[in-house]
Amino acid sequence: MSAADVASIYNAGPAGKRPFSPLEQWKLGYLGDANAPDSGDPDGDGQTNLFEFVAGLIPTDATSRFKLEIAPVPDPSHPGQFIAGQKNLIFSPRFADRAYVVTFKDDLSAATWLVLTGATMTDNGQQRTVTDPNASSLKKVYRVEITKP
Repeated sequence: MSAADVASIYNAGPAGKRPFSPLEQWKLGYLGDANAPDSGDPDGDGQTNLFEFVAGLIPTDATSRFKLEIAPVPDPSHPGQFIAGQKNLIFSPRFADRAYVVTFKDDLSAATWLVLTGATMTDNGQQRTVTDPNASSLKKVYRVEITKP
């Protein structure tokens, strides 16, 4: 929404006013337009405006991205070796006012994403590590569902 649009709504009297939603406030603040498309990607980083809002990112900064890395779990008893059948899912940024749920499929062709259970979780600043103790499937795929209450 442009500044002129905002002014016309404001000057329309009580009937023309309504509070902006949190998403509209975010769009206005970062993009200067409360009606910017949810599917837009002004910084060209491949993450949509709606996703960047939910994830707590800056939509005009291509370096402000949600990152997910899958890594082997180091074996503390055997330096330089890894624990078979386990994987670390390391993602950032993580914010206290959002909820993160790791889901998975044992195969991309599976119809349903399942919530990862039995995992351990540790936080280090804005980075979260979730350890999947049952990661032996070669076809297992993960995603992180983010919600902003």
